[in-house]
Amino acid sequence: SRFQPSSSPNCLFCSYANEDLHHLFLSCPTKWNVWSEAFQALLFQIHLTPNLLQSFLRFLRMPTDPSLHTTIWILCSCTLQAIWRFHWQQVIHDVPFHTPRII
Repeated sequence: SRFQPSSSPNCLFCSYANEDLHHLFLSCPTKWNVWSEAFQALLFQIHLTPNLLQSFLRFLRMPTDPSLHTTIWILCSCTLQAIWRFHWQQVIHDVPFHTPRII
């Protein structure tokens, strides 16, 4: 059967009223859980907050410790890609968006 996208602008995962790009990748509680778990598993020394993540992704601001910069960039890139991939797996193929599977 052909994929028929939902005509609803609401988030499939949390029913938030307007799924914009910020919500799709960062502010949806389901997606935020992925970010939180990924940083906790791989960069536990950084206490991730929504504002800190936004400063990494939108403003390209990094912590003062240069030894973490490459790791943060790789983790952010891979997490963005995983969220995108598994978001659409859920939407198109009805594959559950399950954080442990994503990380």
